[in-house]
Amino acid sequence: EQNYSAQYGEALGAVINPITKSGTNQFHGSAFEFFRNEAFDARDALAGKQKFRLNQFGGSVSGPITKGKSSFFLDVPRRVIDDNAIINATILNSNLIPGPFNVALVTPTRFFSFSPRFDYQLNPGNTLVARYSYSHTSAENIGASDFSLPERAYDRSSTEQFLQLMESF
Repeated sequence: EQNYSAQYGEALGAVINPITKSGTNQFHGSAFEFFRNEAFDARDALAGKQKFRLNQFGGSVSGPITKGKSSFFLDVPRRVIDDNAIINATILNSNLIPGPFNVALVTPTRFFSFSPRFDYQLNPGNTLVARYSYSHTSAENIGASDFSLPERAYDRSSTEQFLQLMESF
């Protein structure tokens, strides 16, 4: 799950990458964290109070490598989500007698991304840009909800990497 960002240079349509001058002379950075858990949520009428956690955190840093000539940028976000699939169904027991089945199945999701960028000014009219991106997403117990029992749930994970070298002139 990588959203569009000028740093990644990805879009569904045309991409415009304005490059002014390589080698910023100052370091810049930012960090963030967002946290929420079940203490902030109301009780579910069908399943009671559920365990829930949403934690997003990360940061970025950029700065010079060689003054006026080369610079770098690094972005590292992470998301940790522990949600629930509320299942309210009627099942048959071993004697084939219908009975209620109510469960809150934890559905953890994780995302991590690492994206460095390096700019090097070859001459006043040409800049070399190197980018690398790594992202990994995993999710457990997908598909279990409403009337789909936990036995139908499945797990999924994906890893994406790309390397981009570009010269602007």
